[in-house]
This record gives sequence, structure tokens and C-alpha cells, in this order.
Amino acid sequence: MSASRKKIPRIKIVDLVSLSLRNFKVKTGRTFLTVLGIGVSFATIFFLISLGYGLQNILLKEISSEEALLTLDVYSPNQTAMPLDNKFVEAMRATGKVSKIDPIIAVQGQMDVSNTAFEVLIQGVSQDFFKSSNQKIKKGGAPKEDGGEVLITSELEELLNGGRAARNTGKEIIGANLKLTYYVPDQTDGVESVKIVEAAEPFKISGVLENGGGNYVYLPFSKISNLNLPYYRVKVLAKDGKALEEIKNKIVELGFNASSVADTVDQANKIFNILKIILAFFGISALIVSIVGMINTMTIALLERTNEIGVMKVFGIAEGDVQKLFMLESTIIGFLGGVSGLIMGYAFSQIFNLSILFLAQALGGKAVNLFYYPPWFIIAIIVFASLVGLITGYFPSRRAARLDPLIALRYK
Repeated sequence: MSASRKKIPRIKIVDLVSLSLRNFKVKTGRTFLTVLGIGVSFATIFFLISLGYGLQNILLKEISSEEALLTLDVYSPNQTAMPLDNKFVEAMRATGKVSKIDPIIAVQGQMDVSNTAFEVLIQGVSQDFFKSSNQKIKKGGAPKEDGGEVLITSELEELLNGGRAARNTGKEIIGANLKLTYYVPDQTDGVESVKIVEAAEPFKISGVLENGGGNYVYLPFSKISNLNLPYYRVKVLAKDGKALEEIKNKIVELGFNASSVADTVDQANKIFNILKIILAFFGISALIVSIVGMINTMTIALLERTNEIGVMKVFGIAEGDVQKLFMLESTIIGFLGGVSGLIMGYAFSQIFNLSILFLAQALGGKAVNLFYYPPWFIIAIIVFASLVGLITGYFPSRRAARLDPLIALRYK
């Protein structure tokens, strides 16, 4: 390199940032509107996607737990020809892949409370049934194995309290006494009939299931096992995810049907992934409009500062630094747009959620949070907004860097 060749001065990063921020102070109104436009677009995306994640989170939280995901519900396609019984239970234990097996007995019957009778489905279950089924108890507790207690659904609670209008009357049914009568199917000489069997002892209501649909009564398995009925269904808990598939294949080989919450979760995730893509499409449509506005803003900024660019070049500032200056400005605008979008999106989502919460409470419903904000999604919004700013400012900055200094100085 020739010693007489001048060294092109380079602008320090600190000075580039200072120059970029100076322009924001000079053109405050226009910069604010540009940031606001970008922010509204990202607020829309943040609002819609977090709503999708929130709905997905609510559903999966309601239907799944760690134990429920490893549990198979086994049914018989024909209880007469292929009953679920202890032979099936022993076959499952022989696989060595099972942590726990909970058979369930179900029989139609009648519940008598304070001389008022209700037709119900009575189910004999184990203590772990509600955990593996991911069913939550609204009040009270599960019936104890050695106690004369039952658990009822919230629908039955409403009937006992006189309907929906009496929901908040304060009438307490926990501890109320009841009698059960079983309608046991019987077959004599090929003739099907129903044998009426009254429970040997009275029961007390120990709890109420949350959002329990149907007139169901749950009592300890030992209290109903003497009816010698085939199992209504059997819950099989696998040791791990790999064992779950092996057990399911074994159940199918034996001729029984098996379903898992994991299958439902997989289908739900696929549906919600499609929903989130659709919601994101609407948000991106708004983003395209704001990107066009941002390109327009950076182009106008270039035209207004043409003389300034000419002066910089006359003093020997490198083209790369001129381009960096404009790209840094657009990146900062994008970054601020992303941050403001997060703030606006969060505010809008909370206002919307409070409105739904107020409406749900007014109608006697359950309060839920409709929105969920994954940390990675928040970071992704800011990074993506900055990238949008960087890419948007590329072409105006390139044009600015290539301006001829003499032409730039004469520009008016």
C-alpha cells in the first residue's frame, strides 16, 4: 500500500449510535408514528398468538397430567362375549410394563337423598382413579377406601340444591346421608332381567367433582365388587412412554379397545398449531402494511439528509459507515416497535381477559386466563422486529452509501 494514500476515517460505534438517536430527537413526531405503526402490527401478532397458546394451555391443563398421559382406558367391544375381568388384569401384570391397574365397575341404580330419588350411574373406583383421570374435586374429598362415602358430580349437586338458581344458596350437601339401590343385570335360562339390590349400608357424600357432567356417583371399589359384575373399564398405567405403546399393542392383540389422553393431546396440538398459523397470518398482514410505511419513512429520511450525506463523504467518511448509520436507525426503530408491540399486546390481552373474566363471573362460570406468553415467544418478537427494521433499512442505506458527494451537496 502506498504511503501517500490517505487512510479513510472510520466512525466509532458509539458515534454511530449517537448520530442515529440524534435523528430521532430532530424528527420526533415522524419517528414516533413509525414506531407506533410497527408496534401495533406486532401487538396484533402478540395478542393473537398468545390467545392461541392460552386456549391450548387451558385445554391441555384440563385434560392432561403426567399420570393421565401414561394411562390407557381399556374397554371391551362386547362385554357378553369378551368380558373384562381378572384374566385381563393378570395378563397386563404379566407384561412387566405396568405400574398400576385400576378396574372400574359400573351399574345403573338409584340414589335416595332426603326421600328424593335420582336415577344414577354408580361406579366403583379406586383411590387413584381421580388422579389418573385428571378429574378435579371442587369441594370435599375422594371417598375413603374403608369408609361408607361417595363422591358425586356437580350436576347432581345442582339437582340436590334445587337447580341452577339455588347454586349459591349456601345449602351444604357434604356429609349428607343417602341410600343406593343397584339395578344388576341378570340372565336366567337365556332370559335377561334386572335384579334390584339395595346397598347393605347407607353412605355419606364426601365431595363434589368439578365440572362433572352426568348423574354419576363414585364409591370405593370394595363396596360394589360383591355384585360379581364384569369390569366396566380398566385403567392401565404404563411405566413410561415407550411401555405405553407396547401395552396398547398387547391390549389390541387380546381383542380389547384402548384409548389414551396422549392421543387426544396429540390431535389437540395439531389443531392448535394450525390455528396459531392462521392467527399469525392475520397479524403478518398488518405487519406488511407497517413495513411499507417504514420503507417510506427511511426513504424520506434519506432525501432530507442528502446534503448531510454529501458533507460526510467530503470529509472522507467511508460508504460502509454511511450505510451502517441508516441501517442502525432502522434497526432501532424496529426494536422499539417490537418492545412497544409487546407492551400494547400485553395491555390489550389483559383488558380482554378481564372483560371475559367479569362476564364469566356474572354468568356463574369459571375464571380462566385466556392468554399464555411463552418466554421464547417474547424474545422472538423483539428479535424479529429488529430484523424487520434491519432488512427494511437495507435498500435506503445502500442508496445513501452510493450517493456521489458533489451531487449530494447540490441536492435541494
